[in-house]
Amino acid sequence: MMDMIKKWFHKSSNFKAELLKVHPEDFSWRVVSFSFENSGYDHRHTKIQLQNLKGHWALQFPHLKKSRFPLLIQAADKKNSWPTDSIQLEDEKALNLFLHETIRVSMEEMLDFMRAPVTGVTSVDYQNEAQYLKWFEVSLTVLTKALERFEKDSSLVLTGCFFAGTRPENNERIVRLIIFNLDIFFYLRPDNALRILIFDDKDKGHGENQTPVFQQIIKVTKPQFYDQMILILQRITEYGEFH
Repeated sequence: MMDMIKKWFHKSSNFKAELLKVHPEDFSWRVVSFSFENSGYDHRHTKIQLQNLKGHWALQFPHLKKSRFPLLIQAADKKNSWPTDSIQLEDEKALNLFLHETIRVSMEEMLDFMRAPVTGVTSVDYQNEAQYLKWFEVSLTVLTKALERFEKDSSLVLTGCFFAGTRPENNERIVRLIIFNLDIFFYLRPDNALRILIFDDKDKGHGENQTPVFQQIIKVTKPQFYDQMILILQRITEYGEFH
């Protein structure tokens, strides 16, 4: 058994070097998934998956150095792993920077779209979108308070997923965030309008509610919706860091 463990774990300190070979901006589709349970640190994990025409790359890690689970990097047919107690401070910084960089790159590549004007805007669009934005801000405030409660209540479980880029199945440009009971979609349409769908699966399993609680085409306030999404992503990403 010990020989098998030694064969599985790479005791070398080349984790940072392996990580620095990969650049999130080189991939067109990015997924960050997370599962946090306050009751047991061994059940707190983050996984980053990157995809382009050349293939897939994945990184999975627990959140604490004392975890019995290793850090894993998988690319093509190659899999490397490192026990968490071998991770040095510089490795830790590189790992957390990579997590934040994946989110940053995903959102920054949408910035030109969010700033691009949409034709055919009317005064009614301005009036309606002010109300839509207010609704969205309130919803994310509720989300933020739920995150604050999560840190204090060991009975709560936080699972979710962030998707961004060009979806491989249909080449749609999309940002999607699944967090608690909400499933938020930002569709970046060819006409530069932003289509937003939000599903609320409260008291149901994920994906059970097929009717969105919010469904609008946004023309004027795209940057404001974008900013709100960035704020909540920053908050969530902090929970996924390795310590």
